[in-house]
Amino acid sequence: MMLYLTGAQASLAKSQDNPQTDVNKSLGGYVSSSLVPNNALNVLFDLISSYTMEKKQTETIAIALINQFDYPVENVELKIIPDINNVSTFKVAAVNVGKNFAMEQIANRYQEPIGATFFDATFFRAAVELEIITPATAGEQIALYPFNVVIDVIEGGIEGTWQAFEVAFADNNDYTVKRLTENHFYIQRRDEAVVESLECSYVATETFTANFLGKFENKINNTVLLKQVMQPQETIGIWIQRQIKNNVYDKNEELIKQYVEKQVKPNIEQIELIISYNLVENVNNYNEQQYQPESYS
Repeated sequence: MMLYLTGAQASLAKSQDNPQTDVNKSLGGYVSSSLVPNNALNVLFDLISSYTMEKKQTETIAIALINQFDYPVENVELKIIPDINNVSTFKVAAVNVGKNFAMEQIANRYQEPIGATFFDATFFRAAVELEIITPATAGEQIALYPFNVVIDVIEGGIEGTWQAFEVAFADNNDYTVKRLTENHFYIQRRDEAVVESLECSYVATETFTANFLGKFENKINNTVLLKQVMQPQETIGIWIQRQIKNNVYDKNEELIKQYVEKQVKPNIEQIELIISYNLVENVNNYNEQQYQPESYS
């Protein structure tokens, strides 16, 4: 299963060597032989500046998914995983791509395709926010549940508390921690597991006090089914649309200041595109009639 850019000059049906490496031209049309650089959507869209946030223009690009296996796969799903601090949201639309490896094409990324219905594919890894009320003191121990993490605080104060959290989670295979603000930490699973809502708690040996703001859970769990069964060499066209969140610019005085003073400080957001699928059982004896491609829009 491989992701390719679009906007090539000719069909892959004529030549498998048909590159188109400019992501700005990945606007549909013929599927290219050039792979999408990686699974982070920030390589496909322009950097976010204060100007981008003020104008809030919707941007749309197109990529293609090809089943390069010699056998069919089933339950092909897509999810988009943003960071908690991101200012943009994404929607996707899956469309048929014929044997000529072509899909609808738009003139620029500010247009929208006619034959596409967009769906929200946003997925948040299971996480919980922790508000620090009283920082830890030097030598204090903090045990976090249900994470089974014990934090040894070397230096007191809010900075020492944060450093202790960083060290405790650095080598943890299941969870990671990031700092949202000075006294708000964010504990998150490293994988895409969907978990039941879990109550969180802690035990501290000294002065540390904090509040878990909610339960440990997937705040949003939107997964888009692209195809029930996908045949060998079958291609799916995927439109991806980015929209800046409402009120992001208006509520951020620093961004307003940057824009007024014409400062250029583009923001790189990490947004992951995850494609998941299952192998068809008894692949050597699968029923050709049973796995005929299904149409979708």
